[in-house]
Amino acid sequence: MASDAGRSRSRRASPARRQTSGHRQVGHTADVIVEAWGPDRETCLEEAVRGTVAAFADTRGSAPAAAVPFELEVRGDEDALVRLLEEVIYVVEVKRLLPVDIRVERDAGAGIRGVFHVIPLDRARIVGAAPKAVSWGGLRVAPEHSGLWRAHVTLDV
Repeated sequence: MASDAGRSRSRRASPARRQTSGHRQVGHTADVIVEAWGPDRETCLEEAVRGTVAAFADTRGSAPAAAVPFELEVRGDEDALVRLLEEVIYVVEVKRLLPVDIRVERDAGAGIRGVFHVIPLDRARIVGAAPKAVSWGGLRVAPEHSGLWRAHVTLDV
């Protein structure tokens, strides 16, 4: 069973960008599969984070209370997705914060940087089990022939 989360809820996205970006969860035994897409790699990564959070929390109507910056060195597109989602898991488990929005940019070097807009976890409406790890099995992040970027990732819950 697939659940379409719809178009990006980013406040900064243009109408054209929102039409070409989004995410959904795909049912999977004991795990969660998140599929995300966007017009560029960074938007696709943002949507993967939104899809990951939507798999276990309802953030609709949540106004960010703080910003948590991140800077990650990565070795390719798949590593960027794994490292970013591992950072989400860290922020949730250790800092007890829930990302309600995100901004990702390409770093000048070999990495990505950005900011999680967060709320305290105890203010969140939790609707499922939070992911504990990101699986490399079946992981994909790549542009299609159309230029649209797509990601597919399994989260261990």
